[in-house]
Amino acid sequence: MFVLGFACASYADDNELTFNEILDQMEEAGDYSTMQGEAVMKIINSDGDETVMAFTSYEKKGKTADDDDSSLIRFTSPARLKGTAILVVGDNIWYYNNRTNRVRLLSQSAKKGSMMGSGFSYEDLELQYSKDFTGEVVAVERDHYKLKLIPKKEKNYSYMVIKTRKEDFQVELADYFNENDLLYKKMVSKDFTKIKSKGKERVMPMVIEVKEIEDGKVTRIEFDPDDIKYDIKLDDDIFSERALRQ
Repeated sequence: MFVLGFACASYADDNELTFNEILDQMEEAGDYSTMQGEAVMKIINSDGDETVMAFTSYEKKGKTADDDDSSLIRFTSPARLKGTAILVVGDNIWYYNNRTNRVRLLSQSAKKGSMMGSGFSYEDLELQYSKDFTGEVVAVERDHYKLKLIPKKEKNYSYMVIKTRKEDFQVELADYFNENDLLYKKMVSKDFTKIKSKGKERVMPMVIEVKEIEDGKVTRIEFDPDDIKYDIKLDDDIFSERALRQ
């Protein structure tokens, strides 16, 4: 792979959006109160060995800007992981191990670790663009904006360079760089699909793929559009530490 080079000056002409306006649009692209979906995660090592896990994902947006967003991932297979869960409420992340029946609140350093051996870190689960990043517009292309995102709090990367689609402000590409400006992880989203729910149409990728540059490991998450539901009733209780053991 190669290190992506770019100019470090902010750019936006009279007909284009500013950096903050783009982030606002990206947040608005997730305009829903709740979401539930089924997914399969495949982890493929460089030697071809494959690990497959399935999970159900739940999300609930805060009702006001001051309320925390909440999300829950509960694994359904393989059998050894069934019931294991990850709960995110605001900046807090809890991990529930079904085999030991123990709940652990992750420390800041633990959040940087690999989620279930995948190319995603736990801190990737709590990402909120407007709240978590500063940065600049790197380039304006015909169909995309390219942004440099610098985290406001310390993370396991120094910055990201992302490409977001102008038509729906979905992130199509995210390159992760370390403190030496070296590309070490690459995320690609594809198979964007319109999901109809309760009279509204929303766009989301059916495939999210992460490649780790050093060891070549690939993590691929695949969603089924028929199993995605928006704006359904989800009890607040399921987004609680107490409910993780249920």
